Amino acid sequence: MASPLYFYQYFYQRHANLVPPDAMCLAFSSDGKMERAAVPNCASDKYWSLEFRMTDHPSVFRHRAQAGGLTARGKVLAGDLTRMSNASLPDVVRHRFDMIFCHEVFEHVARPFDAARGLYNLLRPGGLVFFHAPFLVHRHGKLGKTAAGDPFGFYFQYSPGGVRQMLLDAGFEILSVESMGNGMTATGLLMGFGPADFDPSELSAAIGSSQEGLKPGIFTSSAVVARKPQQ
Repeated sequence: MASPLYFYQYFYQRHANLVPPDAMCLAFSSDGKMERAAVPNCASDKYWSLEFRMTDHPSVFRHRAQAGGLTARGKVLAGDLTRMSNASLPDVVRHRFDMIFCHEVFEHVARPFDAARGLYNLLRPGGLVFFHAPFLVHRHGKLGKTAAGDPFGFYFQYSPGGVRQMLLDAGFEILSVESMGNGMTATGLLMGFGPADFDPSELSAAIGSSQEGLKPGIFTSSAVVARKPQQ
């Protein structure tokens, strides 16, 4: 099957022109190399990552060097995305981000509508969220706890319409709604195939299916671009 990484990159690159130059960006990965390569307008010195922690009081800190070297670049916002209200967020991140990369995250969030509002509170007016979530996927995640001691389960799968409505309810404007993948990638996923099992041209056709927007038939993931309204 096509790895989600291929879909992320394609989705980000297609919409990269929406992100302003020298943008302050947030992602749910430690180093952001893939995200910043796909969206070069995200400034490397303004890159943030989000670390899930079960707390009502989000905090910020810089990445620290460990035995294996520097863990990542930039700064970290640590907290529970479902509890990031305007009152709880530190000033340095409240309504500050130009864009947020949110991929393969919300299937692990127990209260996704609250988390969508957390994304909204992190963005400046006019800020963007690039949202990608699986619709057809093997169950994954940790049955126990993360290294930080927090639950990280597997709760939901997302249709394009479901993502759209969730983000609308959080206050966003919707710029693009797409389904990604096709019958080939869905079958490959169910049978345990990897990208090397397909001809590159077949993968390109499957990844490019989102150019047609929402089309009939089976798909593997949902991708939405949303914007916080200018106020």
